[in-house]
Amino acid sequence: MNKPLYLIPILSFTLHLGCDDTASGIQKDTREALNNAAEGAQEVAKKVERATEHADDELDAFREQRREDIDALEEKIEQLDERARNASADVQAQVVNQAREFEQRRSALKAQLEQLEDAAGSQWAQAKARVSEGIVALDRDVDQALNRLSPTSARPLE
Repeated sequence: MNKPLYLIPILSFTLHLGCDDTASGIQKDTREALNNAAEGAQEVAKKVERATEHADDELDAFREQRREDIDALEEKIEQLDERARNASADVQAQVVNQAREFEQRRSALKAQLEQLEDAAGSQWAQAKARVSEGIVALDRDVDQALNRLSPTSARPLE
């Protein structure tokens, strides 16, 4: 083992430089990976925000249209009450009871519409369908009642 001892510090220094370069490269790669991940996360956040805004716009448009439908139903129910006043006593009693039931259903639909804001995902789709179907059914029933009193006066909601 007659190796020169002076080579030990040189080899040690060379190994140390190599390790520093490797560590520096790993740090650089890690920084790049973290930056790429952060950029990707920002992009995903932007897409989620755009999707949320679109869903909010869709909900607002749906709610506005259904509010208009419910207001139109209220007018039809009032029209039914007015026509009932000119009907015979037995028809009047029947129509007044129907009008009360229609008003209760209309109020329930209005409450369901307000609750749509809290619904999300598939719950929102189901709640939206229930409100839409309820409005169509109530409109049909009110029109039938109006037509029994005067066949040419009721127009369905569009």
